[in-house]
Amino acid sequence: MTSLYGSSIITNRAALPVSGPSMLVNNPPPPCLLVLDDADRFLTGAPPTGIWRDLFTSFRHWRCDVILNARRTQDVPKVAIASASYLSLFIHRELYGRQYLEKAIGPEVLEHLPTERFRYVLVHVDEHKFEPGATKKRAVQVAADR
Repeated sequence: MTSLYGSSIITNRAALPVSGPSMLVNNPPPPCLLVLDDADRFLTGAPPTGIWRDLFTSFRHWRCDVILNARRTQDVPKVAIASASYLSLFIHRELYGRQYLEKAIGPEVLEHLPTERFRYVLVHVDEHKFEPGATKKRAVQVAADR
């Protein structure tokens, strides 16, 4: 059973050493993927605290990948963007969202933001590269598509 305990993701706590730096080195937790859909609804642009801060600053040490999906970029904590390896950015119409990205990534990101639906730019944060891409249109149309 995998659970959140303090600031570590551990598996079968009874089987791990009680403490010490070798706890996670000798018994690493299993790789995991955490997906936070509509993250902007329960996170704010303010610096995260507690387990959220620990997650965004040390998820790689937990062998955990994190995918955040948000409509309002400015409500994603800056520490999450700063820790990201990749960002997939779609249309940004909100002024504050565009300004937030400009401060977090740099002014050149605004040149690469798509202006059409179903288009995105994949930002390789560490290499500071921008790779355009496209998604497929929905097979079934919804009201938002009209």
